[in-house]
Amino acid sequence: MDRKFKRVLITGIAGAGGSYLAEYILNNEKNVKIFGIYRSNGYIKILKKKYKKKINFFKVDLNNFKKTYDILKKIKPDLVVHLASDARVRKSFDEPLVVIRNNINIMLNLLESIRTNNINPIVLICSTSEVYGKVKKSEFPITEKHIMKPVNPYSVSKSFQDLVSQMYCESYKLKIIITRMFSYINPRAKFLFQTAFTRQIVDI
Repeated sequence: MDRKFKRVLITGIAGAGGSYLAEYILNNEKNVKIFGIYRSNGYIKILKKKYKKKINFFKVDLNNFKKTYDILKKIKPDLVVHLASDARVRKSFDEPLVVIRNNINIMLNLLESIRTNNINPIVLICSTSEVYGKVKKSEFPITEKHIMKPVNPYSVSKSFQDLVSQMYCESYKLKIIITRMFSYINPRAKFLFQTAFTRQIVDI
């Protein structure tokens, strides 16, 4: 890390990305305190077994504004990494209301809790290349200026997260960094196409 963070909050710490991030920070930054919010257990057993004394765990549903506000007030992080979204594209087609409402609500509750608590952490928002939708070959390479054209329920929810984060940055001066990840492999994210495809190759 280039900046010297002391109190790092990871939302979705029990997920595939959050659990790896927590391990990476703990293995490389000795003076950082890790705070993790999780709703479902996921990989929480792995983290608690290996890092029980090094991570402060909080089981919180970010859909609950009061609980989100209270936990931010208690932790007062100087870095927030927001990974707590439902990232299952297939599920978003089957249950669009569930996925869209969840991803929208937790983003709003997190940003508004930061704003109203008068804390000033750097906030890292994990967006996705899905926000660009269907891109023609003539439009490559994709840049950050490329227009958002979401074509599935999941990407609609992530486009909202992306845009509302930009608004909070511009209007309320929150210090927000937005990343838009393309394809990646994560052995703990079994629902990812790349992970499933790679696993099949290994099995063969």
